[in-house]
Amino acid sequence: MAHLAACAPLGACTTKQNASLRSQSARVVPRAHHADGETQAASPALTRRGALAAGIAAASLVLDAQESGAVGFKKELKDKRRGRTRIPEEEYTKELQDGVKYVDLEEGTGEVVKKGTKVTAHYDAFFRGIDASSSRQARFLNENINLPEPYDFAAGSEIRISKSKELPLPPQALTIGVIGMKPGGKRMLLVPADPWGYGDKGYAEVPPGATIEVLIELLSIGEA
Repeated sequence: MAHLAACAPLGACTTKQNASLRSQSARVVPRAHHADGETQAASPALTRRGALAAGIAAASLVLDAQESGAVGFKKELKDKRRGRTRIPEEEYTKELQDGVKYVDLEEGTGEVVKKGTKVTAHYDAFFRGIDASSSRQARFLNENINLPEPYDFAAGSEIRISKSKELPLPPQALTIGVIGMKPGGKRMLLVPADPWGYGDKGYAEVPPGATIEVLIELLSIGEA
């Protein structure tokens, strides 16, 4: 234990002694207290190791939180793209043409779409439950944010997509699938690859020759 020099009578210390006291006080080393009541000077190396360990622990917590957030975000995206429970094929009891079948999920209200009617609609094309192509993910602002962009077209006519817009490619079944729908309605199509699906080339996660499901949400209609 380091001891401080004491002056006999109070106030009897000389200027030199006071300076010595201050110098010794500045050199007092931090103490570590043990269970047996003794004290021992703390090692500077141990102090540095403790600070380093604390810093590593704090950094680990930050990295764990970031990794957890990234995993959560990826899972959220995966869940969104997983879409919906597949409808059993036997529930597609109505047929449009060329083997395209459908089931109405919501009827909607208002005028019925006819061939030539101008419509605005959203679509999602599913392959085995995976949302492979969607107007709801049409425009990406960055890797985390996208903007939905519904499609405008005339029912029964070929849907053309400008290459300059770089929009998702809808299956042509969309143009016949809206016929008979009402604004606000939702319909699920079961679409063979040809001639209204993605054919023998496929698209995105849809392999060549694959049957797909297409969910249509009719937003509004115009004049025929």
